Amino acid sequence: MKLPHSNVALLPTGQPKRGDLVLQQLRNHSRLKYPFFKRIVGLPGDTIELQENRVIVNSRAIPVRALNPADFAWVPKTYPIGSVVPDEDGHWITFTPGESEHRNHLPVR
Repeated sequence: MKLPHSNVALLPTGQPKRGDLVLQQLRNHSRLKYPFFKRIVGLPGDTIELQENRVIVNSRAIPVRALNPADFAWVPKTYPIGSVVPDEDGHWITFTPGESEHRNHLPVR
């Protein structure tokens, strides 16, 4: 989207790319009343899996690098971030290892 009669971009548009953030809002959901950001991990034709809290795209794990939890001491205790904070391909993720029904997911295409 451009400013009329110019080449000044007001809002970048185009095809989503892996790693892009999108703003999502579920209008008729009782618990999700506010918009939230989601990261694009898969594109059309990709196969996505979740194995032991690792995202697998087309049979390849997204690279993960451990971060120092002390670097996140600024996060208020009322908003716990989990016991593990890794950098997943340039994006911070957070979770607490252990048993969970959301720890694994079969491949989705």
